[in-house]
Amino acid sequence: MNGKPGISPKSITRAKEKIRQITRRNRGVSLTQVIIELNLFLMGWLTYYRFAACRFELQCLDEWIRRKLRCYRLKQCKRGSTVAGFLKKLGASPSLAHRVASSGKGWWRLSLTRPSHQAMSADWFGIQGLKPLVLKYDSFKHETKPPYTNKYVRWCGRTGPRGPSYPIPHWVRSQPRQIGRTPLFPFSSARKSDLPSHQSDGCPTKPKNVLPCEVRQALAVKAGGKMHFIWAT
Repeated sequence: MNGKPGISPKSITRAKEKIRQITRRNRGVSLTQVIIELNLFLMGWLTYYRFAACRFELQCLDEWIRRKLRCYRLKQCKRGSTVAGFLKKLGASPSLAHRVASSGKGWWRLSLTRPSHQAMSADWFGIQGLKPLVLKYDSFKHETKPPYTNKYVRWCGRTGPRGPSYPIPHWVRSQPRQIGRTPLFPFSSARKSDLPSHQSDGCPTKPKNVLPCEVRQALAVKAGGKMHFIWAT
């Protein structure tokens, strides 16, 4: 979508199938339990797509979920008199509530009527504990890039033969490969015999000349096609 990642229609279809399983009208559980299960699924599903440009799709999905829950709650009332009393209790017009209760239409059709929307509004679902997808998505917008994109992350050759895309600091490029006797950390091409005594013997004592973790990560470079020790004093 405009050069940005989005959600495919197949992913939305699979999510709706899962929501249909949770909101089945013959489950026999309370509305609170259904909302708890929906929140567990929807928050995890949305976190996976937090970097996608999908606000409109999430808004449509929110409206569809609320209609499913209205249908589920009306089905729990069973009889017309109970439906009318439930709608009037939540603030719907009495005349319209009795008209809906005496209607012969199905529960899915009645969930789209005006009294159902007046009684079970978005604010009412918020009180019941339902978390809107749009609000959760807006809270993710401060993350403009994945949190693991650290320019000093250790490069393992997965970005191609040309090396990492981030610039290596000049003081790292100017350092020779071996300038001391204490290795910063081992790589795959190193042997255990090359380790100093405090690492090969499992001694927890840390020598004084070992550099901090951030500096050790910044000193990681690719040499000869294999990862080797980087020594520092």
